[in-house]
Amino acid sequence: MNPKINFKISPGKDIQNAKWFFEDKDFLDMFLPENFKYLMDDKYSIKERNSLLTIQTKKTYSEKKIEIESGVKKIQKDWSEIQNKYFDYINYVFNNHPWPKGTYTGYSSIFLMFPRNIEDKSFFFPYNDEKWNPLETIAHEMTHFLFFDYLKSHYGLTEQSLIKGKNQEYIWQVSETFNTLIENLPDYKEIFGAQIDTKPYPGCEKLLIDMKKIWANEKDINTLLDEMFKKS
Repeated sequence: MNPKINFKISPGKDIQNAKWFFEDKDFLDMFLPENFKYLMDDKYSIKERNSLLTIQTKKTYSEKKIEIESGVKKIQKDWSEIQNKYFDYINYVFNNHPWPKGTYTGYSSIFLMFPRNIEDKSFFFPYNDEKWNPLETIAHEMTHFLFFDYLKSHYGLTEQSLIKGKNQEYIWQVSETFNTLIENLPDYKEIFGAQIDTKPYPGCEKLLIDMKKIWANEKDINTLLDEMFKKS
């Protein structure tokens, strides 16, 4: 059964989202809108930064309340119109592997990167299309949930698993590159009006080339992942 997404607006969740990026820092510059980047200054203690971050995030949600609510309502409607096409295609790609059970929750975000939590099936998406397409973002994160469940079921691997001879981020790199591969296929792009032009993450360019060659020959997820993991 295809999952139903609960769309929510939660300043509190978005504040937690931002605090996590400040702790990780790898993509912090990409994550923050320009009017939040002053918080990257080392002159702020963690306590000061978190306080300012909380105040400014709540202020933004208050000032843009109508815009955010209207945006999320439109996104929910637009998703309902394309979701069956998305699920039909992605189920085909994963050989009709069942979706993991649970409640899937999408939270709108005022920030510029949109993480997901595999365990609680939650993710973030942009409330407008000013920089990123919300529907493409939602589909991207949903594909991750199915990918990691497939990986665990067929290969006994999780997002945290280490592969001998590969760097610590190898499974994450494969997951993101897999999404890049699928999102650039003509049938997938057609679902979203052919707007997608997904680029690989830095450092994943060769991985994408390799995955494209394998997919072009077989168009089979098992063949692809066998090459990525069983022969690693």
